[in-house]
Amino acid sequence: MAASLNRLTHAHPMNAKCRGVVMLVVLLLLVAMSLTGIALLRSGETHGLIAANHAFQQGALLSAENRIETARTWLVSNSTSKLLFNDSAADGYFATAASGVGLINNPQFDWSTLATNPLSNAAGYQARHVIHRLCNVAGDPASGIDCVRSPITASSSKSAPSSNNSPMNAPGAVVYRITIQITGPRNTVSYVQAYIT
Repeated sequence: MAASLNRLTHAHPMNAKCRGVVMLVVLLLLVAMSLTGIALLRSGETHGLIAANHAFQQGALLSAENRIETARTWLVSNSTSKLLFNDSAADGYFATAASGVGLINNPQFDWSTLATNPLSNAAGYQARHVIHRLCNVAGDPASGIDCVRSPITASSSKSAPSSNNSPMNAPGAVVYRITIQITGPRNTVSYVQAYIT
């Protein structure tokens, strides 16, 4: 009986050391698992924010496309009139290129007065537009004023037996720049530009 008691007392200090090591390993594993869980949680939140931002971007882009079509329709309906020769502030139209005027994030360009009235949609986005004719001065483009024009490429046949075609460049239609400002949920402000002829 004394011998077995003696064996137990000698075995006890070794078991305490093992328990201490096991406890330390378990605590380290718990810390590692907690850090992994926090990282996964934050990663999930980040993915949620990215998805929400993507949805806001798509909503703003859809609003911009609708507004570009509105501006294009206005240009087409007035293309045969002399209205496009001069500024029409009520329509957000300017007959010159406004060189040197920053339209994007420029506090000196007042979108509320210089652009058209905003078009709103059910998602809470508002879109305004301004149109600039890319000419240096107002007036009739046929009168020789300097305007940016789209190139028109035509082909002409040579009378050679090989009948090769060679390109021939000619000045095309005047180019218009449409700038859209979109405001939306969570103080979203986006700008889109399109060039049309």
